[in-house]
Amino acid sequence: CSKKANVETNRVIAFALRNLASHQDNHSTMEKLGCIRCLIQFVASEDIDTYLQAVVALRCMALNRRSCRLIVESGALQAISVVCNGEIVERSVDLCREICALLRNLSLNEDNKVAILQQCLKPLERFMHHTDAETSHQAVGILANIAEDSRNQGVLVNDGIIQRLKHVLRHDENPALIREAVRDLSCV
Repeated sequence: CSKKANVETNRVIAFALRNLASHQDNHSTMEKLGCIRCLIQFVASEDIDTYLQAVVALRCMALNRRSCRLIVESGALQAISVVCNGEIVERSVDLCREICALLRNLSLNEDNKVAILQQCLKPLERFMHHTDAETSHQAVGILANIAEDSRNQGVLVNDGIIQRLKHVLRHDENPALIREAVRDLSCV
């Protein structure tokens, strides 16, 4: 992984790492070789294809408990949060879906719930009102997962999550989204 490589080279590397990450047997080798840090560097890429491939690879690796922890410890949440505040996410529904899927996998690990709240709350609030139903559903599900941790509940309430969830319940007809919103409300 090199910051000096051209866009096409980085895109190919990210694609290859995504393919490797799709097989759980490769995760420990990828961890040892520093692939998580490389993928996080790609998350900062301005090339949407490189970014998308890196996020998909991290999503696959986040299914592994050890990798899940390492992804957060290596700074992925900060990189995701920075990019989510930029324009790149507005250009691709697929990217929004994959970011949410990655955060959803990371939010299943108890050790990550507080970190996700601290670093990704604003992007999640933005995603929960996204025009894409799958992105909204995933974002509300992530919020429900992190609300399961009692340390996060007060922060979510103080940030106005109850009002946002009520808005979702009043204005959305997607049963999966409504189910996640109700689960979220039951936690806070």
